[in-house]
Amino acid sequence: TADGKKVDLTDVDVKVEVPLDKIEIIDNEDDGVVSGSIVSILYKGDHYQVIVRTEEEEDFVIDTEYLWNEFDKVSVKIAPSDVKISLKVK
Repeated sequence: TADGKKVDLTDVDVKVEVPLDKIEIIDNEDDGVVSGSIVSILYKGDHYQVIVRTEEEEDFVIDTEYLWNEFDKVSVKIAPSDVKISLKVK
C-alpha cells in the first residue's frame, strides 16, 4: 500500500491500469517486462498505436511515435511507478 503495508493478493481479482503513453516498446526481448509479437499497427495522425501479443495471448496496446513492423518480436517495458492496481469490483 501507499503507507508501506504488505497485502496478500493471492486469488484476488484486481484491475491494472497503465496510461498508454507510459508503455514503451523496445527491440531486445529480454529487457522488458514481457515479450511478444506486434500483431497490429494503426497510424493515428501524429503517432502509431501498436498491439503487442504475448505467447499467453495477452494484448498490450501501446502509443508510440516510432513505426514498427508487423510481426516484429519486441519487449514491453513499464515502470512500476506507472502501474495502478485496484481491487476489481464484482
